[in-house]
Amino acid sequence: VIHGGKNPTAEMNVVAKGKKLDESEVVLRFGTMRAGHTLVSCDQAESVTVAMEVSFPPGEAAGSVRLRADDPFAADNVDYVVDDKAEGRRILIVAESEASYPVVAALKAVLSGRRLEPVVRRPSEVTFDQLDSAHVVVLSGIREPTRALRTIVQSTGLRKKVVLFSPAVDSVFAGWNNRVFAHLDMTGSDRVHSERPLFPVLPDTLSLLWRRFPRTVERDAAVYDYYRFNKGTPLLRLGNGVPLATMITEKRGHVWIVLATPLEITPANNLCETGFYVPFIDRVVHYAMASVDGGQENWYAGVARRNPYYGSRRRARVFREDGSFLAQWDMQREVMFDRPGVYRVQPTGEPSYWIPVTIDPSETELSYRRPSVSDANRRMVKMLDVSQLTSLLQNRRDAWAISLVWAAIGLLVVLEMLLWRYSIDE
Repeated sequence: VIHGGKNPTAEMNVVAKGKKLDESEVVLRFGTMRAGHTLVSCDQAESVTVAMEVSFPPGEAAGSVRLRADDPFAADNVDYVVDDKAEGRRILIVAESEASYPVVAALKAVLSGRRLEPVVRRPSEVTFDQLDSAHVVVLSGIREPTRALRTIVQSTGLRKKVVLFSPAVDSVFAGWNNRVFAHLDMTGSDRVHSERPLFPVLPDTLSLLWRRFPRTVERDAAVYDYYRFNKGTPLLRLGNGVPLATMITEKRGHVWIVLATPLEITPANNLCETGFYVPFIDRVVHYAMASVDGGQENWYAGVARRNPYYGSRRRARVFREDGSFLAQWDMQREVMFDRPGVYRVQPTGEPSYWIPVTIDPSETELSYRRPSVSDANRRMVKMLDVSQLTSLLQNRRDAWAISLVWAAIGLLVVLEMLLWRYSIDE
């Protein structure tokens, strides 16, 4: 992890999965420049976090951190880092009518320019591929969902995403609202009307979610019609204690932010007319995005992932760290990197960004087990443990022949060690 600021530092977690790690050097490089280094040691099966000051070479956006240790399996001793201009996040806003214009305008204002791509569609225009490739889906005032939209509460094949659900309180919306509530096991959610205005109440103004909000009670915003929920984690409440925004993580991994009152232009509230509206939407969307995958998704060498440009009518060229061309992403459903490293992605007409690709963590898990012998080979293969092998060798009369076999095995082991050492020196 790179921490910026006036004196930037790099923080790394080093794990000794096998034997004890004697004092070794950790080196951080950006391009060909050495940006920092430190020494680290670690006991067997333990982990240690180390930090070091770094100096960023100008113009370099990608680098690597390497542990220089005497390790026969050195593939997992290197990791790759890039700047924070990472892969764009797709935001799909599905709006039924012009009454949702404030939602669209607010999301475009807070998300554009942050490598977040808001795309607006009417329900009839949404395709399954658009829904699947989106990182955030905003459902605003949907009366009757199309077949593609219904997959968000039916399909198990969608990638994990954030769903911001703004339920309208008119009776014509009740069918879709109830279907969503049932999917989230929010049964018993009832619609309530208040004769007096209810104000949004924040739990604090110091936490990461609500930091720098001017006050805990937003008296400019008034809510009259809302849904009362009985499940989920409340992010903020109304003045009577009813949750105004509730976060629910469903079993498929999707994170839902369910509003108790509409975000559209509606008599049910005046939220879109207040200064609370835009920062409120900004905070809850980013908070939910962080809970889905902690930021950007990991890329592993040899593991295919969905093409981020599939179905978007856009394309991108991919380059290696040395600038040589690697591939073009356009209509392929899945893409894959063959080797670990850092790669530059250049979307058409947009700024480029870097992707770090590492080995699959499962490849570093060395799990030893006895090989299994099929029934067809059981007559030709015999499995022996150490005691059985020792007993067999002691009882055999032709021990000299066995000695020759062991001598040959020893010579092969020595030869293998010499060749391995030669390859390292080379």
